[in-house]
Amino acid sequence: MLSHETMRLVQARTSTQVRSSRSSEFYRRNWVLNPVGCSVREEIKNRVERLGAPLIVAAELHNPDLQLSLIAGNVGVGMLRASFLRTHPMRTRLSIIEHPSFNISIRIAFFRAKHLGTREQVALELQRILVKYFEGACEAPLEVTRQIGEAR
Repeated sequence: MLSHETMRLVQARTSTQVRSSRSSEFYRRNWVLNPVGCSVREEIKNRVERLGAPLIVAAELHNPDLQLSLIAGNVGVGMLRASFLRTHPMRTRLSIIEHPSFNISIRIAFFRAKHLGTREQVALELQRILVKYFEGACEAPLEVTRQIGEAR
């Protein structure tokens, strides 16, 4: 395993949307997410629907920088890796929402086949680069405003 990443529910710092988990409107927020096929998106969808609301997707794209720009621009809420948020220049334009129904984390792993032949060295170098990247990503403190959701 390369990394165990905590995901953070975020919104624009300037958002006037309800932050309380007691409000049924909280679950009816617009979302900025990865396209269908992303396991985090599917988990968010399942959790929102279990809470009694449909998932409303305002934008879906693979690029986390664009997702962050849209979230900071108040298009909707989103969920991004904490390590990504720690160092992103736009982190000061966001608020983290601590919500008991949206504590999600992911594991990032690197797998390689046993018999790669001449490609073995390339796979080992890629693994070394990824290990170094994820070690460095978890070192900086997370500097984003936190908004605490009220428990039900």
